[in-house]
Amino acid sequence: MRRSFLEGAHPFVQVVFLVFLMLTTFLILTFLGMLLAIPLFGLKFEMVLQLLQTPPGNDNLALLKYVQFLQVLSLFLVPSILFILLSGKRVKEYLGLSRAVPGRAVAWTVLLVLALMPVNNFLSAWNAHLHLPEVLAPLERMIREMEKNADLLTKAFLRMDSWWDYGVNMLLIAVMAAIAEELTFRGVLQPIFIRWTKNPHAGVFIAGAVFSFFHFQFLGFFPRWLLGIILGYLYLWSGTLKLPVLMHFLNNGLAVSAYWFLRAQQVKYLDQIGTGEPELPHPSNPFLLSGIGVVIVSLYFIRRSLMRKSSPK
Repeated sequence: MRRSFLEGAHPFVQVVFLVFLMLTTFLILTFLGMLLAIPLFGLKFEMVLQLLQTPPGNDNLALLKYVQFLQVLSLFLVPSILFILLSGKRVKEYLGLSRAVPGRAVAWTVLLVLALMPVNNFLSAWNAHLHLPEVLAPLERMIREMEKNADLLTKAFLRMDSWWDYGVNMLLIAVMAAIAEELTFRGVLQPIFIRWTKNPHAGVFIAGAVFSFFHFQFLGFFPRWLLGIILGYLYLWSGTLKLPVLMHFLNNGLAVSAYWFLRAQQVKYLDQIGTGEPELPHPSNPFLLSGIGVVIVSLYFIRRSLMRKSSPK
């Protein structure tokens, strides 16, 4: 059987080729998707472009969700699968999908997601209070404007009036995002960075940083980096993408469900758990300290249950 050129290629070449696949599939599928949007939404092409440039609202929300679907498909899911296949591997074997995950690891992962909430809230509030040097003030203004626009889009997505809206959001934000992003950042990029640095911890941290960077929400860079690091270790310890996909799904799905089942004021309260004073995040907040403790304990028992599963009887 002929060996794939990617199999023995330098990690830098593999990263460049993955980026090439991402750009190529993004351009092709986005173009085809925009053409499909014309009959799908009953709009002219000029109107489609115009609606994409207007602030999110009832008039263009379905179209924006459709574009989000195209982005997840074309930037992450399709190019990552193509990369694995072009590497001469089978997707199931490459991602360790045939490996079982112990029930204890799953249970501790659920607890981990809940305990991580106050920690992420604190990091988000702290991250939002960071400022760049004065010389980079224009860059900071641009970053904050991007964050404002992203926040408006997120809130528009999370305004749900029916179970149909809830189901679509769960599919798009929880299921698809979890599978596609974990496939790209943990399944493909993390092993490449581990081989490149010859250090599993460095590979996990770099993949987590790239994961956070790709969201282009820099006022939330550090909490998302922490999430990426934890997801990376779950993949490293378990050897299967199942566990990080589960955690990613729970993390996103809980956020969507909170906006559906709770009132806006209750969601706002949840977002402040662990921050202390919202205007000045304080690390001695009891919710934060408890969250950190439970996160550490959960990670310990997840690793322990996975190591016990992999050890010979």
